Amino acid sequence: MTEIQDLSDTLRKFAEDRYWQGYHTPENLAKSISIEAGELLECFQWNHSYTHRAVYEEMADVFIYLVQLADTLKIDLIGAAYAKMADNDKRYPVAKCHGKVIKRTLRWKDIDHLGCIDCENFDGDRELEEGNCMGELKDFCKEHFNAGL
Repeated sequence: MTEIQDLSDTLRKFAEDRYWQGYHTPENLAKSISIEAGELLECFQWNHSYTHRAVYEEMADVFIYLVQLADTLKIDLIGAAYAKMADNDKRYPVAKCHGKVIKRTLRWKDIDHLGCIDCENFDGDRELEEGNCMGELKDFCKEHFNAGL
């Protein structure tokens, strides 16, 4: 048995002992993850003087709810994380992404602040070609880009 499985069993028993399992629906657990993630973010709000203990506790809360959601939905968290990393490795190969931040599903409407929204050919829901976003933007809307972009 893995540590995640052990923790999942412990959390399930904890909820069962208190007759809380009826409250642990996927929807409620997902909401709780979001709420606790907000509390984690709150540790860093306004300044950099967070306490290690507060971050530790909020991270534990997020993790606990995530493990409970995975248990409820019968998802292998470790397997899902490795599968996601393998997918990310294919989507963002080092040769194309080293030192760059690339949004995989950038849509035209995501960049309307650049002025292209006024173009007659603008289709805000069309995806930009992966890996060639700036080249495609320059070709599509040359009048809005200078040569240095």
